[in-house]
Amino acid sequence: MHPLQFSALVVLALVPVPGCGFPVSDSKYEVDRTNAASFERIVAAFSGGSAACDECVRDRCQSEIEACADIPDCTELAVCTRDGANPGAQASCESESRVGAVTLETLAALAEVRECWLGCPSACAVGEAWSCLGNYTTPVPPQERAVIRQSFTYLCGGKAVGVEVAYCSAEGSCIQHAVTDATGSYTVEVPIHTNNTLAGWHGFRRVDGAELVRPHRLERNLPIWSDAVEATVLMDDVCANYFRLVLQSQEDTVDWESVVAVQLFDCHTSGAEGVELTVETAPDAKIVYAAKDGASFATADDSSKTSGEGLALIGGLPLGEHDFVARESGSGKVVGRARDVKITGRDLIFYSIFPEQAE
Repeated sequence: MHPLQFSALVVLALVPVPGCGFPVSDSKYEVDRTNAASFERIVAAFSGGSAACDECVRDRCQSEIEACADIPDCTELAVCTRDGANPGAQASCESESRVGAVTLETLAALAEVRECWLGCPSACAVGEAWSCLGNYTTPVPPQERAVIRQSFTYLCGGKAVGVEVAYCSAEGSCIQHAVTDATGSYTVEVPIHTNNTLAGWHGFRRVDGAELVRPHRLERNLPIWSDAVEATVLMDDVCANYFRLVLQSQEDTVDWESVVAVQLFDCHTSGAEGVELTVETAPDAKIVYAAKDGASFATADDSSKTSGEGLALIGGLPLGEHDFVARESGSGKVVGRARDVKITGRDLIFYSIFPEQAE
């Protein structure tokens, strides 16, 4: 059975302790001496003490790390968040004043380092960090508003220009609206609750545009706690029809019209490796996972857990609310949940599942 060729649906970008000797002049890792210390701290933060990861990061990511090292707050944020190693680390670092003023420029530079680091999956054990499970609590947001910059591209190529985005706390209750510019990007501010019980912004984003197969609903099992720079891939009508036909030809008993795209993340907000997904409210739903290369989906029975980007597709879901549970395939331990995901048949749902917090 041939795998369905597909590429990463969602790439969420955010977020990295001291190193030692740095090669000079005759090294392929040469960098401006004025930023050598910052460079080393960033490398150490991302390599986590692994010699293989250290070598891969230096080899692949020199320019990205140099750019981050040029921004003092980028270095500090890398060290603090990678040390915290949980989805709320950025907000905690900011609210506890362990980093300075974090700007979108800082976040974008750090996102470039992180994106490059993802290119070392084996050397850096990308997608296998679970130390935060049940070990972190809701961070206190650093401010009462969060600035979000998000860019969209279409799966089959091209920037998503003129796409409308709405931030909604519930159906029919959308408070912020934006339209993407010529680069396929927009920037918006959303209000943030700063008390511990409701900390963050809770809700979903609805994305709509003439080229989309249908409106997209972007959801997550955790709130937004702080400023973010994100990049997301959208499904245009042409691509959607092609992939639906391919899926239908392989699994003709499954209704792929109401498909849900799920991305599972580990504690470093990397696509999770070796995680199994179940739908507790619809055990007969068909789930397919990304292949090891992160560039294809397979419907074969032995494709039983996530790899690559931590991506999965769920088909055959009846209308109504559903609960998804993600478990580490080896131990069976629950690593994340999505509760009351509403399937209406109107939206294409992209759901991000992050590691469980402490009870």
